[in-house]
Amino acid sequence: MNNELKPVEELGRMLHNFTSNAVEIADCTYENLVEYGFLNVNSPSKYVGLWRSYQLGDPDLLNTDGNTEIIFDAGLETFTVQDLMPGDIIYLEFFDGTIEPIMIGITGSYTYTVGVDKPVKKLTISSHSEID
Repeated sequence: MNNELKPVEELGRMLHNFTSNAVEIADCTYENLVEYGFLNVNSPSKYVGLWRSYQLGDPDLLNTDGNTEIIFDAGLETFTVQDLMPGDIIYLEFFDGTIEPIMIGITGSYTYTVGVDKPVKKLTISSHSEID
């Protein structure tokens, strides 16, 4: 709250002084956010989405085949990948055991939405040139 950014002009660079205030008032729940005025009660949904970024070269995400593998215990409903090579393959494994391969096109980016009815359990990104 009350964020402020002021340039440090005497340095002649893009440096700024940043000030901000934070107030801890209660547990971060939907009900408390509404009660203390941080969310409008006319919000369309009480569900809060989570966003997370993964680095493809992260050694903690590599499986024994050298592919990036991310497991989602609660399920993944939508995702976006960027900066992949055309022809890279993404494998989606669902909770029912089915696997759906997706080949990345010429843009190197892909957005996929499966929704709450069929969330993704595991996302594997491979650099093979063809779908198995």
